[in-house]
Amino acid sequence: MARDNVDSAQIVGDPNSNQVILTELTINPLSTGISGVSFLNFILDSFKDSYNINTNSEVLFGRTDPFRTYTNTERVITFGITVHADEVSFGFPENTNAPRRADVNFQKLQNLIRGAYPSYDESDKTLATPPLFRVYMTNLIQEDVKKGITGYFDNITFDYQDPSGFSNVPYGKHEGRTIPRVYSLSFSFHPLHENPLGSFSAGGLPVATPEYMLRFPYGGNVERDS
Repeated sequence: MARDNVDSAQIVGDPNSNQVILTELTINPLSTGISGVSFLNFILDSFKDSYNINTNSEVLFGRTDPFRTYTNTERVITFGITVHADEVSFGFPENTNAPRRADVNFQKLQNLIRGAYPSYDESDKTLATPPLFRVYMTNLIQEDVKKGITGYFDNITFDYQDPSGFSNVPYGKHEGRTIPRVYSLSFSFHPLHENPLGSFSAGGLPVATPEYMLRFPYGGNVERDS
């Protein structure tokens, strides 16, 4: 993915490289009891943001073209990332917050997958909360400045990407387990925006655009002096 149109303050790495390394992706499941995850300094493999304008079509007698009534604009964000670890072996407890350790990254993967399932009422095992998420990724996925968007995933796909094989846990109670040092994730995300999106009028006359629309969808004005 090219580096064009990405906030330079939120990417790292060689400025002459075509590889984009973003600094933060946060995915918080809204189901109770499920931990959120934050990926730091990951590779952004792909990013596509689609805006589908949906209408109802009606054929009227005497008209060659159908009459269309607007229903909604549906946004779908598909993106893929690669998560990699600098450390093949596993650190000691004082280093458990190191962002690029294989075991830490693997735990984030498992927390993410757990969030793809709903929460249930313990008393009768009925569905309590569907698997919704709040997602934030720099200025590319945000409801407002530094605030994630609530929505749902069509799918979350884990792809083992480590050409040199898995790491074996060398010691402790998890000895013998295998953990990928590099893996990829792909997502198809449907935002559920909190604010009404569009322009506004009063008595047929335009009114001031709300501040949140001026920042929609990627933070708004990107001029150097803004």
